[in-house]
Amino acid sequence: MPREWYAIRVRARAEETVAAALRAKGIESFLPCWEERRIYSDRIQRVSVAAFPGYLFCRIAATERLTVLNTDGALTLAGTQRTPEAIPNDVISALQRAYSRADRVTQVPYLRSGDTVRVLEGPLAGILGMLQRSAGKCHLVVSIHLLQRSVGVEVDAASVMLVARDGERILDPRSAPAIPEFA
Repeated sequence: MPREWYAIRVRARAEETVAAALRAKGIESFLPCWEERRIYSDRIQRVSVAAFPGYLFCRIAATERLTVLNTDGALTLAGTQRTPEAIPNDVISALQRAYSRADRVTQVPYLRSGDTVRVLEGPLAGILGMLQRSAGKCHLVVSIHLLQRSVGVEVDAASVMLVARDGERILDPRSAPAIPEFA
């Protein structure tokens, strides 16, 4: 029976414990992590942080699902409508390659086309616009409503901050620097 990758939802902060328990049961697991430097009042410490908090990945056959779910700390297999969905092998392979050099991996917000974003760095720093994705690239669309014109500029997704999604503001406007309006 073929083995496929699944995402397992686990109890809060139990990713490493569940991964170790699965390995002890002979089940291949993958927990992408990186180290962060945490500053406490009396010390600085490097801690391992899960890239996808509350989730880890395991490679199992359909007959092993119950074994996984009977692992202490494992809650469910991720999917839709109560049906676990396999994750393509190439996605997991890409994650494994990326996290083999964890110093190159950074966390960025999940951005969708249509999100309102603010550019944080570079020549467009401070500009608000709408994010659009095409051909695997991110474009910041800046609209000048008075002229009824828009321009799109390619931006790095890591250099923008989510401001609003689906018309709902995410960022407290008082904490954001003032931006000139193009109305």
